[in-house]
Amino acid sequence: MPMPQRPLNPSPLEMVIYNYEVKAREFHLERNKTIPANECVKARQARIAKCERDREHLRIERRKIGAQVKLYEHLQSYRDACLSMSPDELAREKHHPTKTLRKNLFAAGEPKPSPIHEAHHIIPGKGRYLQFQIMICRLNLHSYGIGINDPINGMWLRNYEKNKPDDWATPEASGHRSLHCTEYEHWISQKFMNDNVPEHVYVGWLKDVKLRLRYGVFSLDAESGDRS
Repeated sequence: MPMPQRPLNPSPLEMVIYNYEVKAREFHLERNKTIPANECVKARQARIAKCERDREHLRIERRKIGAQVKLYEHLQSYRDACLSMSPDELAREKHHPTKTLRKNLFAAGEPKPSPIHEAHHIIPGKGRYLQFQIMICRLNLHSYGIGINDPINGMWLRNYEKNKPDDWATPEASGHRSLHCTEYEHWISQKFMNDNVPEHVYVGWLKDVKLRLRYGVFSLDAESGDRS
């Protein structure tokens, strides 16, 4: 059985499928190994039990991939629809509840890390304190044909600061609920109100903010640091 060929510049979904193919190959190679002539009953039972466990695991993985394929198709349809809309039309898209962003993050290969995590819009849908500035940022996002619920504009953050001890995925980041404050909206406004840049630059800013939030470079409880 030949080794699956790793795709070049793969999407998250392509990597999921490739990793499954590698696992399936390993399973079949292991299952088809020559059985030792002196295999005892206990060893045979253990081998068969392991084979069944591995087979069941692959079956579950197949179902997960099937679900992810559907979500990925939904994400592609979402992006295609956004590209055909005007900024004003995109500005009317609802951002709450965050069900669409959650699905799109999963489709982009970013599953919810734990039950305490919530989907966060990097550029808010509306804003609480600097609504005019945030709306300009959102319209700038839409001018590139990017929807408010695109995973480029989203990430996972734990819900409350009190759950920080249980946060293994984003321990350095601020809690989601406390992050929505004047300071955050001012920071976002400074970054994204400029519309005189190419799309790849704007998207690069989103990726940069995502990393800064993930690793606490922008953190509400930080005493110092670069928040530019």
